[in-house]
Amino acid sequence: MAKTRILALALAAALLLTLSLSGAVLAQPAPPHFFSGMAMVDGVEAADGTMVVVMAGDEKVGEGEVMNGMYSLKAEATDGAMLTFMIGDDTAEQTAEWMRGERTTLDLSKGEAPEPTQPPVIRGPAGPRGPAGPA
Repeated sequence: MAKTRILALALAAALLLTLSLSGAVLAQPAPPHFFSGMAMVDGVEAADGTMVVVMAGDEKVGEGEVMNGMYSLKAEATDGAMLTFMIGDDTAEQTAEWMRGERTTLDLSKGEAPEPTQPPVIRGPAGPRGPAGPA
């Protein structure tokens, strides 16, 4: 009888331990989605120290800093959330979908490079007429 009681208590303890550990596993946060790439504003690399912020709706879900024209950040949201990116105070043209544990290279840009200006064409006086070529 004592052996049965000890076995029953051991089994109950093992069951409780298993249930408590499974709850801890379920409580783990989802792995973040990592983003990195170039950050450009009006065709020029964003300045060092410029913040890149990622938003899911009105909620900030990640941020990173520009260094040498590149940014990297991790975003923590829910599967399928549509993300928008801010380069400083400017909203980038690119968006992304949040996916658990992904790593995505995404170049961000806002605005376009200004049109290159052509120097004015300055024409001088015509030169002397050259000799006639062979017929």
